[in-house]
Amino acid sequence: MDAHGQAHAGVGHVMRRRVLFRVLAALLVLTYVTVAVTSFDFGRWNLVVAMAIAVVKASLVLMFFMHLKYDKPFNAIVIIVSMALCYLSAPSDADARGIHEMGLSDSVASEPLEQRRTPGEWLEYSPLLTVIVCSAGLLYLVREVIASGPSIVLELNHYVFLFLIVGLLLHWRPRSFVQAIAAAVAPVGGVLIQYPLYAGIVRMMTESGIAATLAHFFGAISTTHTYPVMVGVYSALIGLFIPSAGGKWLIEAPYMLEAAKTLKVHLGWVVQTYNATEALANLIHPFWMLPLVGILGLKARDIVGYSMLQLIVHVPVVFFLVWALNFTLSYAPPALP
Repeated sequence: MDAHGQAHAGVGHVMRRRVLFRVLAALLVLTYVTVAVTSFDFGRWNLVVAMAIAVVKASLVLMFFMHLKYDKPFNAIVIIVSMALCYLSAPSDADARGIHEMGLSDSVASEPLEQRRTPGEWLEYSPLLTVIVCSAGLLYLVREVIASGPSIVLELNHYVFLFLIVGLLLHWRPRSFVQAIAAAVAPVGGVLIQYPLYAGIVRMMTESGIAATLAHFFGAISTTHTYPVMVGVYSALIGLFIPSAGGKWLIEAPYMLEAAKTLKVHLGWVVQTYNATEALANLIHPFWMLPLVGILGLKARDIVGYSMLQLIVHVPVVFFLVWALNFTLSYAPPALP
C-alpha cells in the first residue's frame, strides 16, 4: 500500500480527485473517439478497432473507478476466471454466428436528412437547438461545480446529465440524436418493462419486514468465520428477486453491521461481501445487456446462456473467496471521528 493508502488505513484506498477527473477526461475523449471511428471503414479491422477502444475504457473503469489497482486479489481473481471462461466457452468458427447470419449489417448506420417543410422540422435538423440546450446544460454544471466543488460532477445524476449533453453534441442535430435513441430503445422494450415490477418487489420486501427477518435469521445461525458466507447467501438470494444494485443496503445495513460487530467480523469485509454476492444475480438479470441489445440488435436470449454459465462457475468461486479472505482481516471496532 502506498503512503496515500496508509493515511486512510482501515477504509481502503481513497482515490485522489485529480486522478478521478483525469480518468473522466480520458473516458470522455474515448467516447468521442468511439463515435468518430464509425465514420471510417477499416474493413475486417472494424471489430478489432471497436473492441480495442472498449477494452481501454473498461480497463480505466476497472483500475481506477472500481479501485482494482489498489484492491485485494478478490476482484482480480474473479476477472481472470471470467475472462478464461469467456475464452473457453466461445463457440468454434463452425458454430459461431456472424452478424450476417443474425440479420445485422456492419455498414455505418446513417439516416439521410429528410426534406424540411415546417419550422419545427428546421429546428430538428438545425444545430442551433443543440447549441442552446447544451450551452444551458453546461452553464448549469459550471454553476454546480462553483457551488459544490468539482466532485459534484461525479455524483450519479450530474454524471449522467454530462454524458447526455456530450451525446447530443456528438450527434450535433437533434433529429440525429432522437433517431439514434429510437433505434437503440426498440429492441430493449421488453427488458425495460421488468423494472417497475422489480421496484414493487423491493417495496414489498422492505415494507413487509421479510428482508429484515431473513437478515436476522442468517445472523442468528452464523459464527465469526461463517458470517461473511451467510451474508453472501442472503445477498445473492435477495438479489435474484430484487436487482437493486445495492440500493436495499440502506435499509439492511444497520442490523447486518450490528450482527457483524457482535460476532467480531471485519465491517468493511461484510460490506464488500454483500456487494460482491449481490452482483452475482446481475449475470442473469438483463439490465447490463441493454447496450449490447440496443447497439447490436440482439435479443436477451442470445446472451443469457453465456451469462448463466458465468453464474454457475462464479457462485462457488466467489463464496470461497469471501470465506477464505475473511481469515486475513482482523476485526476493528468502529470509531467515531
